[in-house]
Formats: sequence, structure tokens, C-alpha cells
Amino acid sequence: MEELEHACSIELNDPDQALKLYQSITSQTVSSEDENKIKAVEMALSSMGKLLAKQNKAKELANLIKSIRPFLGVVSKAKASKIVRELVDTFLDMGTNTGLEVPLCLECIDWAKSEKRTFLTQALEARLILLYHTNGDYTQALNTVNRVMKVLKKMDDKQLLMEVQLSEKQSVPYSQQCTESTCCFDFSKNNC
Repeated sequence: MEELEHACSIELNDPDQALKLYQSITSQTVSSEDENKIKAVEMALSSMGKLLAKQNKAKELANLIKSIRPFLGVVSKAKASKIVRELVDTFLDMGTNTGLEVPLCLECIDWAKSEKRTFLTQALEARLILLYHTNGDYTQALNTVNRVMKVLKKMDDKQLLMEVQLSEKQSVPYSQQCTESTCCFDFSKNNC
């Protein structure tokens, strides 16, 4: 914990040294019984992700997201989902158009599927739909919406379902299907 506090205190003055300290904290071997160390690594990952985003180091942040997977096997599924979602959101909110956004999101979705983390998979797929929409790939967004909607209707996550439906409503007009857009909007209003 002292190392983490020291990294936080020097983050503004010496960000490179802070990154090295965060890296040393996150690379430590952690057992599932050591809650203090898990909490320290979790906080270091969050701080490191924010610092990398602040410095516009997209490739390093993408590598961080990929490299933490062994640690995610030690923590609970809910905590692992929170960490991955936070880091992916930080990466996607950076605003840099590196071309890594869609491949990273797809890779995280594949990992979540292989680990049988259904809720994380759905949350990442919802974010992927928004990413496709932002990039102007409306056809791919609608294809993803159609696939995700089938699974979301079986799950009991009304908020995520509504987000996906609204994303569908935004993407449909660009694909020349206006009547379908109106239906999507009405359906999402009814679910509220």
C-alpha cells in the first residue's frame, strides 16, 4: 500500500516514475486470500489506466488490458468484470483514433466469452455497438444489435437492453430503414 500511495503522490510531478511503480504493483503475484494486495493491485490498475489515458498512450493501455488477464482469474467474476469494463471504457473514452478500438473490444469480448462471463460480454458488446455507430459502420452495428438482442431478451438486464435498443434506433436511419427505426424507439420506450 505504501508503494501505491507513493505512486499516487508523484503522479503529477513524475508520471513516468509513477507508471513504473504502478507496473511493479500490478506485476506482483497475488493469491485469492490476500484481500489487501488484491485491493492494491485493483487501485493501481485503475490509476495506471487513467494515467496512460491522460498521456494518450493508447497502445500501452491496450497492452495493459491484455496483460492483466492472469490477475483477473484470481479475483471474483464481478470484480474482474468491473476492472475490465473500467479499463476498456477508459481506453475508448480517450478520443484517439488509433484503429485499435474495435480489435481490442472484440478481443475482450472473445476473452469474456471463453471465461463464461456473460454479463461482461453483453456490456462489452453494447459498447462495441456504440463504437461501430461512432465509426459510421452502421451495418455492422445493426448486425451486432441483432445478435445481442437475442441474448439480452433472455437475460434480465433492462437497462442494457434499453441501451442496445436506443443504439439500434440511432443506427437504423443511416441504413435507410426508417420504419424499423421508429419501431425500435417505440419498443425501447415500452421497456422503460
